[in-house]
Amino acid sequence: MRLANVTYADTNAGKKPFTKLGLFFEDIDDLAKRMEARELSVPRQLFRVRGAGPAAVSLSLFQYMIGNTDYSIVALHNVIMLDDAKGVRRTVPYDFDYSGLVNAHYARPFPKLPIVSVQDRLWRGPCKTEADINAALAPFREKKAELLALPGVARDAGAGRRLRKYTEKYLNEFFEIVGTPTSSRRTSSRAAKTGPGM
Repeated sequence: MRLANVTYADTNAGKKPFTKLGLFFEDIDDLAKRMEARELSVPRQLFRVRGAGPAAVSLSLFQYMIGNTDYSIVALHNVIMLDDAKGVRRTVPYDFDYSGLVNAHYARPFPKLPIVSVQDRLWRGPCKTEADINAALAPFREKKAELLALPGVARDAGAGRRLRKYTEKYLNEFFEIVGTPTSSRRTSSRAAKTGPGM
């Protein structure tokens, strides 16, 4: 996805063009071609087939960071799986309008989940040790400055101050949660008490 300022021109006479923020989505076929991979359509894979390794933990941490519970690796809901020529399998998430980071006015969590708002974070990844969680967190911590700069990117694209402040606060909360060894232990504890997921 890419954020863009999009100018809309009405074909009806007398209507002036107007500009709003928009998103460009890369087609799945184009994504697979760019990654020199092919899409797999194999829903309902078990962990022993799909694997609950580092890639699944990283994906789950990303979803936890943005507060998204509207996905399933097992059912391939809002994720696609790609295999490249070397046999490396990647799970690519999409469709984040039900995430706490986006906080769309219509978004509600799935009724069976133990949260009352999409702004509430819920771990839905595999049960992992503190060491596994810390290893998967390393890239997030390394890119913390880049991630926290995203509201600035939104500002440059024309996003309003209120939206930018909310985004900044929501991302900062994630880094507060995972910022210390103690909080990492809490995250691994959440991973051991995962809600309905994957």
